Amino acid sequence: MIPYIVILFLSIVIVFCGVFSLENNCVKIQGCSKQIELFAFFVFFFYLFFLTAFRSVEIGNDTIAYKNAFEYLVSNGVSQDFRLEKGFQYFCVFIGKIFPDFRFFLFIHSAICYGVVAYYVYFYSKNKYLSCLLTLCLCFSGFTNILRQDLALVAGIVAYLFLKKGRIFAFVLLVVFAAQFHSTAYCLLILLFHRLFDVKPIYLFPIIVVVLVLSAANFLVSPMLLVSDKYAYYLSSNRVGSGWLALGYYMIRSIVFYMFAYYSFFPDSKSRSLTMSVFIIPIFFCAAGFQMNLIQRMADFFFIFAVVELPNAYVQTKRMQTQGTFALLSLVLIAFFFISLIFKPDWNFLYPYSFFWN
Repeated sequence: MIPYIVILFLSIVIVFCGVFSLENNCVKIQGCSKQIELFAFFVFFFYLFFLTAFRSVEIGNDTIAYKNAFEYLVSNGVSQDFRLEKGFQYFCVFIGKIFPDFRFFLFIHSAICYGVVAYYVYFYSKNKYLSCLLTLCLCFSGFTNILRQDLALVAGIVAYLFLKKGRIFAFVLLVVFAAQFHSTAYCLLILLFHRLFDVKPIYLFPIIVVVLVLSAANFLVSPMLLVSDKYAYYLSSNRVGSGWLALGYYMIRSIVFYMFAYYSFFPDSKSRSLTMSVFIIPIFFCAAGFQMNLIQRMADFFFIFAVVELPNAYVQTKRMQTQGTFALLSLVLIAFFFISLIFKPDWNFLYPYSFFWN
């Protein structure tokens, strides 16, 4: 429990620092606040990396399964018959030839994931306090569970940065690269049609209800399996219907992010349609994922962009930059993390926490 008490303490410190930074207009104090912000950012990220890199194999739903896969690949090499994507297989074999111990694999994997997210936040976020809390809310659980999708997620971050610069070929190339670690990364190609997703809430929510009904009635998964049965095993008894509780949790989170971003961005912002699609698309994936939680997990490819885009939306609108708004949004993000940790520990097996030396 102590590691999570430390996370809670650091999160509260970040909230107070963020609130304090909003009430000072003095240039000298603002300079000091910027240094404090960077210090808080590095400390918070390092602590999350430390917990992820040095965890025991009992932490995370799939860590033991990935340990077995890693040891198999190190012993037998890349296999055409192995269900894991070839890119991830080569990644395991490459690391295993140098460091055959799975603990080194977890360390390198964590370093890559947090390294890319830290780069993304450091150079592109306009409010690193919020980015830290979003990383806790959106990344920490995933980086301890869905190991091969994590690598696809961070490759997707780089692809997204190229897309924002208008470099479509580089974007597509990086999406294909990401898909070598997890095939679902191809869903990022939807961003090429981002102008279709900039719709008002009054039109969006009826569509979501229709998608939700179709998903609950199992009208969405069957056509997908006709195209490819690669992930048919997700329909086995322990993976069918992640349930209304999990569905409601992810839907509420995605809708909160969308509504905040929608009322923050200027209507004439050049990147509005692309940025808003990052918040709209996850809602559809969450709604469509009742019968197959893999579809819900596709939303993570877009959620991770919110680590920067949501703070930037907050900073862009002056009327949003109040101490009350910052505190409320921060507490909501902290609550999203601890609610699932405390009330549904079986979702990710993050509690009770243990390090590999335990």
